[in-house]
Amino acid sequence: MMLGFLKDTNRWVKISAYLRLGEFISSLQGQKVHEGLVEHYLQMASSSVNGLTQENEIIIACAYNFPAVILTLGPAHWPAFLKLFHVLMKDNVKVKKPLVCSLHHIAKIIGEENAEKDLLPILYTVLKDKSKRDFGGGLGDNVNRR
Repeated sequence: MMLGFLKDTNRWVKISAYLRLGEFISSLQGQKVHEGLVEHYLQMASSSVNGLTQENEIIIACAYNFPAVILTLGPAHWPAFLKLFHVLMKDNVKVKKPLVCSLHHIAKIIGEENAEKDLLPILYTVLKDKSKRDFGGGLGDNVNRR
């Protein structure tokens, strides 16, 4: 049914479906997730999908639900999600903040090797960024967590 909403011709139905897609996928933990849902989630940062709204709501929802989606799908899906992660990290603070504040959760999910290879360079970049104050206490609170 969710795939039908994502493909609906009505713009508002499609927007609502995309805004809830991450939550929907994460509700399927322990079940097989239809590959079509994963493909739609991976497209949420594209201009054709995020462009459905004017305030970046879709890409913000994508970033906010990213850790839960990865947790649901498992670390084997990390390579497919790495490109999306990099795209999200290049966006504005409203998009980056949920990801930066949950780096420790993502690291636990994807495993130590992937975390060192893929997340540490991003963490170093964020820590050197003078605008990191935009992330509030979330980054500093979570850096030492394992």
